[in-house]
Amino acid sequence: MEKKAFVISIGDELLSGRRLNRDLQLISRFLAVRGIKVAGEMIVPDEEEAIKRALDHALSSADIVITTGGLGPTHDDKTRWVAAEYFNRELEYRDSLMEFVRKRLNAFEMEYIENIHRNYALVPQGFDHHYNEVGIAPAMSAKIEHNGMEKLVVLLPGPPREVEHLLSKLDYLFKDYSQGVCREFTIKTFGIPEVDITKLLKDKNFDAFNSLSILPSPYGVQLVLKKCGGDESEVQKWIDERVKFIEWILGKRYIYGYGDDTLEKVVGELLKQKCLRIATAESCTGGLVANLITDVPGSSDYFWGSVVAYSNEIKEQILGIPEPLIRHFGAVSEPVALMMAEGVRRKFGVEVGISTTGIAGPTGGTPQKPVGTVYMGISIKGRTRVILRHFSADRLGVKRLTAYTLLNELRKMLIFGEEP
Repeated sequence: MEKKAFVISIGDELLSGRRLNRDLQLISRFLAVRGIKVAGEMIVPDEEEAIKRALDHALSSADIVITTGGLGPTHDDKTRWVAAEYFNRELEYRDSLMEFVRKRLNAFEMEYIENIHRNYALVPQGFDHHYNEVGIAPAMSAKIEHNGMEKLVVLLPGPPREVEHLLSKLDYLFKDYSQGVCREFTIKTFGIPEVDITKLLKDKNFDAFNSLSILPSPYGVQLVLKKCGGDESEVQKWIDERVKFIEWILGKRYIYGYGDDTLEKVVGELLKQKCLRIATAESCTGGLVANLITDVPGSSDYFWGSVVAYSNEIKEQILGIPEPLIRHFGAVSEPVALMMAEGVRRKFGVEVGISTTGIAGPTGGTPQKPVGTVYMGISIKGRTRVILRHFSADRLGVKRLTAYTLLNELRKMLIFGEEP
């Protein structure tokens, strides 16, 4: 029988929007590969009654209850006190935990304050504590009888980095709830909408829609295959066969990577394989393309530099674009994008130059060139092409869509040698 978990996220900052709730994503992914379904989540403030109500609901809904947040030492961190009262336990002071806390405070160069930091060492009776090597607040866990059924209760601190660390450390707690071997595999695509992917797969009688999640976004569609079973080799074989089927349908025109791949990482690998160096000339993206490329470790092997040519004067003086050409065609035009890509390639003495020029909005559009109009240039060893797109998004959205589209078009040129 499938086991279920319920997540309670505790913190006023989550409800006020001051902090995004990344913990649920980390916990859900951790449980998913173990075949444990998240039945629900509740975000509650740092209030005793709210936390108790959430525990009531969670314990009646799932086999596992995981809380995040509220395990710090200050007055607004209430989780340990509420848990002790709710489960009718005393809070115990644990010397071994206090010794660990003191070491962590020293590591952070923080002064020990008795009436505050002492709270870290308080644990509800019957709960195990688990040292937090990347933070200070410990995790706590216990198996609790609730209405005649055993429940696993895990209390985690709130910072996502600490949640991720402690989950990997507490893997053994979840073994009794695992549904055998579960595997996920992610295929990443760009340039094809969700509905088109679904139609293509249906037309070819794809047999695993119940095990496939199609996750669209403006920056690409992810296909996530999930399979559980008793035999790891059989599970992996099942996934491998479906991945090959999807690759046959979509091909490299749309599939750019797998798992944790990013477009910028894939493009970087292609540049390294082909011993090509790249430089960027950006107007409407304001350096975003260069930023994405240099987010990849080792990008200094192939990235030479960038010109953010926001003004026409920079386009003329640095990239060598004639002023009459800009005046005649406009800064947002095919000839300017072409000359920007070629100009930056020559300026830096590299094999690849790419460029962006467009209208990100919300103002600046015209009937002929509305907001969202973007030209992107790609010049590889003197062979240059320009891509025109009309994006529908806010200012940041247009910049991001431009950057990812340009990287994907460059990827296709590096693979196919020309537009496929």
